[in-house]
Amino acid sequence: MPFNKFLFPILGDKILNIGSSTSLGNFSTQDSISLFRSKIYDFDTSINEKEKTHSIAPIICYESIYGDYVRQFVKQGAGAIFIITNDGWWKKTSGYQQHNMYAKLRAIETRRYIARSANTGISSIINPLGHIQQSISWDKKDVIIASVGLGNYQTFYVKYGDLIGRLSAFLAVIILLYFFVMNKIRFSTR
Repeated sequence: MPFNKFLFPILGDKILNIGSSTSLGNFSTQDSISLFRSKIYDFDTSINEKEKTHSIAPIICYESIYGDYVRQFVKQGAGAIFIITNDGWWKKTSGYQQHNMYAKLRAIETRRYIARSANTGISSIINPLGHIQQSISWDKKDVIIASVGLGNYQTFYVKYGDLIGRLSAFLAVIILLYFFVMNKIRFSTR
């Protein structure tokens, strides 16, 4: 319930206590990034068994719109990203399409394959360059069968996050302050 701390004294038990955040539900943060780890066995021609452990990032619904959040999984070793989402509530608007486009951004930022499963929305396989290789369109029931490669390269964005954006914002503020001060000095000397 939004603003539960403030509304409970007024409304009492007439409100539903579903979290303590200041927006709908409980959007608390998790303490650590959790990856699914699986063991894959490779059999070579000499019958020697080699065991490899691979990790994938389980991203749920709106978490996929936060680049910094997704990059933390890749930074911890995720070789692929799997997004599970409920896009049915968007109905037939551009929202479900935009949500799928965010997945393309995450693929480009992290250089990871993305397998996206959406009820009612767009399910897709997106390659590390952000190209949709296969998809199921809005409100269609179907199955995608695909091989998803596992990556281990860490991009600049994975390593440093939004550093360029934050640096650009800082420089923009400095430039604005400079012109503001110079403008004040110029008009005060007249």
